Amino acid sequence: MDDDINNYLTSWKFPYNDVSKGKKTTLAHLLSHKAGLSVHGFGGYEKGIELPTLKQILDGEKPSNSIAVRSIFEPDLKFEYSGGGTTVSQLILENTTGEKYEDYMLKNVLTPLGMNESSYDQPPSKDKEKLLATAYNNGEKVKGKYHIYPEKAAAGLWTNPNDLAKYIIETQLSLIGKSNKILSKEMSVKRVENNLGVFLNDFKGTKYFGHSGENEGFVCYYIGSVDDGNGLVVMTNGNNFKLIEEILLSIASLNQWKNYPIEPQKESIALTIRKECYKKIDKGIELYKKLKTNKPDHYNFSDENELNKLGYEFLKDGNVDSAIKIFGLNVSQFPNSANVYDSRGEAYFNKKEYTLS
Repeated sequence: MDDDINNYLTSWKFPYNDVSKGKKTTLAHLLSHKAGLSVHGFGGYEKGIELPTLKQILDGEKPSNSIAVRSIFEPDLKFEYSGGGTTVSQLILENTTGEKYEDYMLKNVLTPLGMNESSYDQPPSKDKEKLLATAYNNGEKVKGKYHIYPEKAAAGLWTNPNDLAKYIIETQLSLIGKSNKILSKEMSVKRVENNLGVFLNDFKGTKYFGHSGENEGFVCYYIGSVDDGNGLVVMTNGNNFKLIEEILLSIASLNQWKNYPIEPQKESIALTIRKECYKKIDKGIELYKKLKTNKPDHYNFSDENELNKLGYEFLKDGNVDSAIKIFGLNVSQFPNSANVYDSRGEAYFNKKEYTLS
């Protein structure tokens, strides 16, 4: 877990640069998102178009549609979610086992857990196609029904709530030493306590592990309690995460989850101004400022991801100027967040405004 990843990468080597300051990146860094690497997530590819190899993805070479996975700050400095780093872990697994990622995971994880309707096949296998939901963005069906993700470890799991619940239950049993289908109790504890591929929250001494997911036209979330067997999986074929939060809080409240913070949810400010932004971006921004002045407690102004997701929506649609304005608004609202500057820089980069980027 704590060795240099290049000890295990054979078909491609991670290109260290001055940014990493001589520190080596480890598998633990990759899995806990503390490797300081670029590429938050992936957009996927329409069905039928040419897919890039893992090397092309990691180097940002065509036909890859994402930038190269590189150091943006030194390892172990801080948390920065990186699907790019998770993709490096995919290549490590393939290089060390000599197997395709989807084959290894089916044999060693999915089948032992009884996750029989799940797979990492990208594109999906013919026998699984009938199981797959159609992705939607803001009520519009995604072209081709869904996207394909060669970044299998980061974005390529096809599953459903029943199957994913089996993973949660196995984790809970392993943590108390009652099952070791995949991991020993010691490794499960190490995994959860150190946020290795999972995120741990401690609410007044009661711990819950979980992870969200977001692909083109899909959002989802799972959570499990460490001690008392509570858990939840919510999956939707849309992009409204507020819906998932409402379901989670309702079920946690109804079932009296110990110490889980049940807070009233504020309206999404991004969804509120979205329609106006699409009509005229300046009017949408004006509405944002008006609502923040007049109804600061009614809408969710405290989460930088509200505007960030809206900005990326414009960016995906090719409306770069509107994306830059939304990201600029986010910078003005969250001047101490590195992420909002990074997002605006990405928009400038797409516009080939390299100095501004």
